[in-house]
Amino acid sequence: QWIGRRLHLRRWPQFCSTALWTAAYALMVDTPVSILRAGLMFLLVQSAPLVYRRADTLNSLCIAGVVLTLGNPYLMGDASFLLSMAGTFGIGVFAPWMTAKISSTHFGTKLLQNLVSLCCVSLAIFPVTLLYFREISVISPIANLLLVPICTGMLLIAVIGYFFLKLEIPIAPIVLALILGPLAESNLRRSLLLSQGSASIFFTRPICIFFLLLAVLSLCWPLLRKVLSNRK
Repeated sequence: QWIGRRLHLRRWPQFCSTALWTAAYALMVDTPVSILRAGLMFLLVQSAPLVYRRADTLNSLCIAGVVLTLGNPYLMGDASFLLSMAGTFGIGVFAPWMTAKISSTHFGTKLLQNLVSLCCVSLAIFPVTLLYFREISVISPIANLLLVPICTGMLLIAVIGYFFLKLEIPIAPIVLALILGPLAESNLRRSLLLSQGSASIFFTRPICIFFLLLAVLSLCWPLLRKVLSNRK
């Protein structure tokens, strides 16, 4: 959609391009049920403005379920299909209804809103997990509340690492900086306390001057290497 707006495409060409990309992604991941359900719901939501209708999560979920089961009625007994439908109902329909009157202006109420949403998802998938797996998780809402931010941070770090690889930025110096940075900062603070805030303590011994010159050389080395290569 963003690309379509940038190219000044109309609604129907935008929808057709979105449908093609969605179908291509589903084929690339071998068309699992959850991806098919999500893709159908996404296309239904995107197509609502084309027919001058307002998108509705429950209607989109029901239509996607009907379309999938018409193509394969045996999905009605498939655990992954039922978990996908129940989880989507919990997070997209049940949770918004339960948290409609909870304000999200403060951190505490926002945390409560997230916890209630996770509990709604757990309640929605409770019959399926009990039927197929004969077990339930009582602490899953709290565990998800703690793990979702961690997984989001890990995903963000993975994306940053991918771009570092594409830009040929070495990761080893960044890892060393993350590990040795706090140690260097604490020792820098200790040295300044011993010298009563004077930076002259870093120039009193030859080993200190050597490491300072080495740090300056490492910072300036890319520029020096470019200058030397241009001269050659």
